[in-house]
Amino acid sequence: AAAETPSASCIMSIAAGSASEAEYQLLLARDLGRARGLKVLRGSLVKARNVPAQAGLRAADRERNVVGAYAARRPERLRGRVLVLVDDVTTTGATLRECARVLLEAGAKEVRAITLAQA
Repeated sequence: AAAETPSASCIMSIAAGSASEAEYQLLLARDLGRARGLKVLRGSLVKARNVPAQAGLRAADRERNVVGAYAARRPERLRGRVLVLVDDVTTTGATLRECARVLLEAGAKEVRAITLAQA
């Protein structure tokens, strides 16, 4: 028999650089979470260091640019959970991949992503 796909347990936004962008991303996560019945996790994915904007960079440069840019906080809240990461726009997916890597290393069981647009 085929294994069942586990249901997502929490939704979270990508850590943003500016306060206004962080508020916008959180609103997206909150609205999607409410619609899907998912708890919003705040403060578990943070910006570890500021990086140059991704806009204008080639795909390979985007991948290098975000390495080490994010960190997991409160890993006990992540362990064993199926998480949904929300981002407003994705271009190459470099930011989503780096965030997913960090969350998985912190103990998340699975990381899924949803974006509103692709550039």
